Amino acid sequence: MATDELIIETDFIHLLQEPDLESQPAEPFLKGEAQRFAPYSRFQAHQWQAQLNKHESELRPIIEPHLSRAARNEKHPVLDFLFRYYSFRPQQLLRWTPGSGIILCDASSRDFPDSLGFRPVPEGRALDLARFPKKRVPFLWWVFRLNRELLIRQPRFSCFGLHEWAMLYRSGEPRHETIPLRVSTSTIEQVVESHPLTCTHFDAFRFFSPEAAPLNGITLTRLTSATHEQPGCLHASMDLYKSCYKLYPWVSSTLLRASFFLAKRARIVDMEASPYDVRPLGYNSIPIETESGKALYIEHQRAIHDEAQTIRQRLVDELRFLIKEISSLSQSTNQPSSEPESVELEGL
Repeated sequence: MATDELIIETDFIHLLQEPDLESQPAEPFLKGEAQRFAPYSRFQAHQWQAQLNKHESELRPIIEPHLSRAARNEKHPVLDFLFRYYSFRPQQLLRWTPGSGIILCDASSRDFPDSLGFRPVPEGRALDLARFPKKRVPFLWWVFRLNRELLIRQPRFSCFGLHEWAMLYRSGEPRHETIPLRVSTSTIEQVVESHPLTCTHFDAFRFFSPEAAPLNGITLTRLTSATHEQPGCLHASMDLYKSCYKLYPWVSSTLLRASFFLAKRARIVDMEASPYDVRPLGYNSIPIETESGKALYIEHQRAIHDEAQTIRQRLVDELRFLIKEISSLSQSTNQPSSEPESVELEGL
């Protein structure tokens, strides 16, 4: 079992007492996309074909150069992260899905085969929610609860992207050998030692050098990672992409694509604020060792947070619908429900 599926209940007991987010209006999202969330909405053929074409046309300009580089065994120290740290294959990312609760009118099995989770319906094709893997239901709840919680947690904008600096602190081993440092090792040490480390994201903290880890204000572990996650973190915003692709095809490609491009944007800011010199790759530098650089980093961080929260709200909406439908199907077939016993569906 993957490590991100191990911690399902530990950090979320308190969420059961949180106010119902269903009463909070969703923010506007991606103009031009067909309206969702009415159970089993219908996409006419021209609608889903347009969305499919849009999905591919927006993603190919980044996926195809990546595949070309990979064929030449050529590394990209910034963008490879999106395909190597995140394990979703490029061809899967390109394959459009409407998500749950959508009927694709006039679609055929050649367009949307049974092997991808679709089934025939009188008007065309739709995802067969009865085929959602029972073993994935606890993980579905985990993602729902985490993102619902992150919608109401207070963001913090005081880390200044120092995790990349902490990874190099007194390590003597750059993590990206193909790009030079833009500052000296003594400057890295001075910056780390003169700023409080306030990392809240375990999957950044776990790469800190052994000398830097004790300097962090919080000792992070996998078991407590959800407790400390906060929505101002660039990595929390990037991981929206992971939440979407780990629930593919049940989450819409509209969200998958939006979260992928947000992850790309956050990754670029992440590296621009690092001690590495990414300017030869066509990017800028955010010198967080200066006051102006800190201000610029926070500006980017706030903008990414705002976009992430819009995507997060819609992800919560999609997962709420999916959980309700799966529960309804389970009850109609007299199967025991797979959601955590302590959770009431009324809270959705």
